[in-house]
Amino acid sequence: MKTKSIIITTLTLLFAAGITSCSKSDGEETTQNTKEKEDTPQFVDDKGEALTPAQEQAFGKSINDFTFNMFRTMAAQHPRQSLVSSPLSAATLLAMLNDGAWGQTREQLLQVLGFEGAKSRSVNEYFQKLMKETVTSGGTTKLTMANAMYVRQGYEFLSAYATDMSNYYGATAETLDFDDAKSVDYINSWCNKQSNGMIPQMVTQIPPATLSLLLNAIYFSGKWKTPFEKEQTGYGAFTQEDAKTSETEMMHLGTKDVLFRETQDYKALQMDYEAGDFAMTLLLPSDGKTTADIIGSVMGNDTWSALCASLTTPEPYIVITLPRFTIETGDEAMEDLTGTLKKMGAVAMFSPSADFPNILKEDNLAVSQLRQKAKLMVTEDGTEAAAITISGLDGSPMPGTPTYPTFKADHPFVYVISNSKTGVVYFIGQYHGE
Repeated sequence: MKTKSIIITTLTLLFAAGITSCSKSDGEETTQNTKEKEDTPQFVDDKGEALTPAQEQAFGKSINDFTFNMFRTMAAQHPRQSLVSSPLSAATLLAMLNDGAWGQTREQLLQVLGFEGAKSRSVNEYFQKLMKETVTSGGTTKLTMANAMYVRQGYEFLSAYATDMSNYYGATAETLDFDDAKSVDYINSWCNKQSNGMIPQMVTQIPPATLSLLLNAIYFSGKWKTPFEKEQTGYGAFTQEDAKTSETEMMHLGTKDVLFRETQDYKALQMDYEAGDFAMTLLLPSDGKTTADIIGSVMGNDTWSALCASLTTPEPYIVITLPRFTIETGDEAMEDLTGTLKKMGAVAMFSPSADFPNILKEDNLAVSQLRQKAKLMVTEDGTEAAAITISGLDGSPMPGTPTYPTFKADHPFVYVISNSKTGVVYFIGQYHGE
């Protein structure tokens, strides 16, 4: 079985006349900035110096801080619900937005990302380096990242912005007739290709106010290093946090080819994929504890790093019981990330006074929505997942014996898919039963 996981992030840029940008904290700065934009439609940022080793290390820590912060926020908004997300995809989108933002809008974007004070060049170079160094296509594990950008016929990106998106994010600007249904097909074809057929349709129609579409795709496929035996899979009870039980397909495996740790609050299990440095880590709360307790105590960059460093090989082996499960976003409230990012501090970009002067030759752009649909499947062979994030910028409209350690995930747990070498987290979520 071919296993895979995908994240697609899409940004929609919308514009309409009549709304002005006034998010400057200083009147003189606002006047000067407006004059610059009126005189010459070009970047109002000096771009800064090249990425330094110290910045790269700091940015890497900040990205995981962002990941855990976003997941904690989402989990608090949707308690006792199964979740799947890729904050890294959202972070890439925010970095692309950052390149075109200014004033308070940019300050908040950098603050949410944890890149306070950074210039756009170093931010762009970090994501460029991240894409190149973590992307792999070796053996049975594959991770790719891709970006695209489209603009409505009759409009155009600022040349400096288009150059940055091409140089750093590999996104080539294309002009399309958004009123032609063939353009919808063309964009969906890109989504289908980048998701290996898992997400064949992203767009059903393009509203008249939409001026531009930016897309980011992350594709992951991986088979377990030690797969579960399909013959051992059978139904068992899964107990949810409200004490309700359901019959769930449970996979079973006895192995020492994993890493494990048990504390009084939880059990942690790390299962590697067959090739590369990718792994899934599962956190199973102890009796009397909940996933919220684990998220509150472990889901931070320092605590997460300490946990990963403390994992050891179980002796003589461990008996694993894990649901064969599928998670997908269930409703519009779960899809909407607008409230999540606002709670994290990115407020200005959603307001009419949002400041994005560096994207199109037209101004007065504001983020009107940011949603993510996602799906994740865990089977005997490995992991399969898919997600699409869309953001709009709008200017108007097996059983064991007691002698062996066990990891019996028959109640809600948290999971993380990450690169064990770089520490970058690609997927994160919680499972609360079907």
